[in-house]
Amino acid sequence: MSSSSGLPDLLDEMQSTTGWPLKQTKRTSEARNGKWVLALMRRNLAFLCDIVTVNRKYRIPCVAKVIMEQSQDSSLHQQFQALQEQQKKKLMKRKQKQEDKIKEQNTKNEEVNGLGVPDNMDLKLSQPIPQDSIFNEELNNHLQEQLRELKDETGRLYKLLSERDHEVRKLKKKRDEERQAFSGMGGGMATDAAATKIVELSKKNRELTAELESEKTKLKQLLLKLREAEKLNSSKATLSSRSPRSTREELRDPIEIQADKTAAELKTTQEKLNQATAKLGEFRTQVATLKQDLKLAHKALSNEVGEGVNISALLTAVTVTGGEELSRF
Repeated sequence: MSSSSGLPDLLDEMQSTTGWPLKQTKRTSEARNGKWVLALMRRNLAFLCDIVTVNRKYRIPCVAKVIMEQSQDSSLHQQFQALQEQQKKKLMKRKQKQEDKIKEQNTKNEEVNGLGVPDNMDLKLSQPIPQDSIFNEELNNHLQEQLRELKDETGRLYKLLSERDHEVRKLKKKRDEERQAFSGMGGGMATDAAATKIVELSKKNRELTAELESEKTKLKQLLLKLREAEKLNSSKATLSSRSPRSTREELRDPIEIQADKTAAELKTTQEKLNQATAKLGEFRTQVATLKQDLKLAHKALSNEVGEGVNISALLTAVTVTGGEELSRF
């Protein structure tokens, strides 16, 4: 590493790696001999030697060694001044970038407000600003900041207003639905559901009443059977004093009589059912033959009159006018 040209690069690399700026004072820029600069550099490097290593190649002891080697060099003051100028240039570039960024942000804020909603107000000054007027930079920045705040507040108000409009629309819709429900104009679905529910409930009510009537009839039948059983028991009690043979004959006669009656009734009902089924079969065959005859008559009539004629209208005309309108066809 050359002792004359490597020091500024080494110091620049050290400053960019550590992030700690080297200590600068007014006296460094005014120093005219190399001893003061050397003492200043030694103090700064002694402060940083225990904290950060620049690179594996360039450690703090090596830097001290280079400084010791360059203590007799007459161009050290010029190198330090070049380093200061380089730092000033970097600061100027950074400041210029910040100013450009602020200007770009101001132009964007002039186009739209803080929330990205265009104002569309087209505000203009009544009189143009004179070109020879001088404004303070601090006042200009303050006014721009106030303008940004006002635009942000306007955007927030726009957003809040849109939310309130949405809530108002929802409330109006809910109010209209409630009015329609109360008036019965828009409650078609509700009325249909209520009607179906009423029909179902009435159907269940009818079924329950029918079951109740059937249970009542069953109860009446059971009461009759109970009375008959009581009568039989009483008759058995009266007949128990008689001979068992006569009692058996007397008890057998009513049962046989009842069985004969039920058998006769069953036979008669079976005969009636057979007769009804036979008549139903006859009627069905007659209906089938009549349908077949009707089809044949329709076919024959369509062949005689033509396919474009309405036969049903023709038959009605025949029945009404007695066949006077047949000549029209």
